[in-house]
Amino acid sequence: MTRPRHHKSENTSRRWHHATAWALACAVLVLMLWGQRWTVGSDPWSARIYGWAAPIIFALCAALVTCTSPRWRDRVANKRHPAAGRLRWLSSAATLGIYVEIVLGVQLGHVPADWSPGAFQLTVWLHLAVGGIVAIAAVWLVVSSVRRFGEEPAVVGRAGLLMVLLVIQVVLCAAAWVTSYGRPAWFTDYVWEIAYTVVAEGRLQALATTGAVAAGWLNLGVSLSLAMWFWRLVREKTPVPSGR
Repeated sequence: MTRPRHHKSENTSRRWHHATAWALACAVLVLMLWGQRWTVGSDPWSARIYGWAAPIIFALCAALVTCTSPRWRDRVANKRHPAAGRLRWLSSAATLGIYVEIVLGVQLGHVPADWSPGAFQLTVWLHLAVGGIVAIAAVWLVVSSVRRFGEEPAVVGRAGLLMVLLVIQVVLCAAAWVTSYGRPAWFTDYVWEIAYTVVAEGRLQALATTGAVAAGWLNLGVSLSLAMWFWRLVREKTPVPSGR
């Protein structure tokens, strides 16, 4: 039997919407990373506002990609998954934590001139603490997704991608720190002495910083998409009252 023509037209329309959403998300990411270059050496407040707002816009584009995907639209809305109740809150908290990480990273990348050494150190420790909490949440999400959501590849894939991106972000953030502030004294004393001299606004510093920013934005988008899926897995369709 051949499918009805209207069904094929609807599938084509869905694929077109999804491809458009992907193109929009990629274009926004490229344009905003390009704009990130011009924040170096600019007014600190303007750079910080850009760094806070840009990841939100990209995350909204990632949410649009998720909502227009065929898997999202074809899934039965009232198919409730019993294990998604708590994980929806954990994934939402992880998304918020990633955004807080981005905000703190922007603060460290554009340090105000009137900051005291104590304020800088406090921001560094907060950055590390929030990063550790997000990493623990990501490991929990990956383990829970593999064990309980094997029949939901959209969930398992996003959880695994989130973990991979977090590892990449840690490496890039470490590179951004070394190229911006130099090697930590404890690393030189106990691990390995790195012969590197910080070059303000140098190519290596720009690449490491831009890479860390891109990884953070991608993490935010993937985490938001994962949270959306967990929320969808606990949503039940409201029964329609029958007419008299």
